[in-house]
Amino acid sequence: MYFNQLEPYEVEPNRYAQSALIGRATFNAANFSLRDILNRKRGFESLPTWHLYQAMLSTDLSLLGSAFKVPVFFLQGAEDEVTEASLVREYFDKLDAPHKEIVLFEGQGHFAVWVRPDRFLKELNTLVRPMAIQH
Repeated sequence: MYFNQLEPYEVEPNRYAQSALIGRATFNAANFSLRDILNRKRGFESLPTWHLYQAMLSTDLSLLGSAFKVPVFFLQGAEDEVTEASLVREYFDKLDAPHKEIVLFEGQGHFAVWVRPDRFLKELNTLVRPMAIQH
């Protein structure tokens, strides 16, 4: 499964917690049947991972332009070794938006929003929700 493939590259707090958290979230989802869970697993197993990553890596975000009419938020692990915070900052600094903000989860890696759902929800409620209500 995709998440297990990344475990060796995760920072210690994320390495083992991610699979358990994602599994719990899936099994506790109110509208998921056992068939849905099985189909989700099959989907991840059949996903042409290499082709997906090739498409992602060949995407040039600068082609989207740098001016956005909506607020822009980046929430991620400070120790993310897949999407490095320094690269996110470099892209972020080039953006023009009515409001923009980066929130780094210290001590967390690529799966920070799953490993720290409490913090993720807090940031959404504190930063994003007030702006969403305004618009």
